[in-house]
Amino acid sequence: MSTPTQPLDIEEETVEIESPAARLTGVLAYPLIGRPKRAALIVGPHPLMGGRLENNVVRQVGRGLAERAFATLRFEFDDASAAPDVMAEFWRTGHAPDDPQRAVDSRAALDWLSSVCTGPILLIGYSFGASLLAGLLNERSSGVVLIGATFAQHDYRALAANSVSKLVIAADNDFATPMTTTEQWVATAADPKRLVVMPAAEHFYRGHEGRIVEEILQWLPR
Repeated sequence: MSTPTQPLDIEEETVEIESPAARLTGVLAYPLIGRPKRAALIVGPHPLMGGRLENNVVRQVGRGLAERAFATLRFEFDDASAAPDVMAEFWRTGHAPDDPQRAVDSRAALDWLSSVCTGPILLIGYSFGASLLAGLLNERSSGVVLIGATFAQHDYRALAANSVSKLVIAADNDFATPMTTTEQWVATAADPKRLVVMPAAEHFYRGHEGRIVEEILQWLPR
């Protein structure tokens, strides 16, 4: 599938996604002209860590790939509890009690995207969202992109063992995951895989959003 060399004009629609425990809000982005032949689901950060629709990375990746002939879906998790004890546990471990619901929400979003788009679906996870991708893999998965993956906080062994094509984008000074941890995970992960390290970046990738899109486009499984 060829990728347009120039950005396309896009439309963004706010959509509602039914999840077993909540109704989620999402944004479906797609080119104004032509029918997208591939799609991408973008799973964002934990809601206690800025996991919102307008998160800089989530929004730019969704829009940037839509401008290159994808249909993309980004969505907002149901609100997480921000009680002091929950926040203390989250900062200590990277986990919150209702995290299993985040996996359910992600599957609901994938099911919704699968129902409206044909063709392969690229799974993209940023921060906490990357930890949910293994549970989303199916016969339509064309590859996975892990941006600022939380290898130090969550279990990525199932994804490492899978032969799906993997792109890992990491910042050279990410406070959430040391570079040595990322490199160790990539070294033991099944092929095919690619690691891209962004110098002068950090976990929030401010100012580097455009390069993330370009790295995804250059890597795309054909």
